[in-house]
Amino acid sequence: DKMGTFTSKQEAYNLLKQQYDLVNTQSTVTTQPYRITSDSNDHKETDLFDFMVNGGHSNQAQSQSRAMNEFELYSKEEQIPKTIETIVASACKQQQEQIIELTVELDRTKSELEKVSSHLNDLKQYGKRKDLLIYGIPVKNDENLYTTVMELGNALGTKLNRNNFNAIHRLPAKRTGDKLKSTII
Repeated sequence: DKMGTFTSKQEAYNLLKQQYDLVNTQSTVTTQPYRITSDSNDHKETDLFDFMVNGGHSNQAQSQSRAMNEFELYSKEEQIPKTIETIVASACKQQQEQIIELTVELDRTKSELEKVSSHLNDLKQYGKRKDLLIYGIPVKNDENLYTTVMELGNALGTKLNRNNFNAIHRLPAKRTGDKLKSTII
C-alpha cells in the first residue's frame, strides 16, 4: 500500500502530486484545479502532507473547510463580472431614461420658444402699423424733428401737432459709410 509510512515530506508530496495529476487529467470538471507547489514554505503542502501522514483524520475537516472557502471565493470571483455588468446596465438604463426625459423637455421648450417668437413678431408687426417713414429730408445741426415733420405736414395741407406722434426720430444708416440718416420715423 502506497499510503503507508513516508520517510520524508518530499516523498509524501510527490505521491500526492502524482495522484492529483492523475485525477485532474481524467476529470471532466471545468473548474479551476487546485494547484500543488513544491515550495516547502507553502502552507498547502504542509496541510496536504499532514493530511496524508495522519491518514486523513485529524485535519480532514480543516482541509474540507479550506477547500469550501476556496470554492466559495472562486464562485464569487466568477460572479464579480456579472455583478459589474448588472450595475453598469442599470446605470445605463437610468441614463437612457434621463436622456429621453430631457429630449422630450427640450422638444417642448423649442416648441414653446417658436410660439413665443411668432407671437413677438406679430406684436412687432402690429406696433409698426402706425409707423410712418419719411425719406429724403436732409440732416441739419441742432434739428428739431417734431418741427420739421409738422412743417412738412403743413406744406402738404395737413394740420399736425405733437399729440399726433408717439415719437419722431431718425433711423440709423443701413450702410456704415452712409453718413446721411435721411429716414424719419
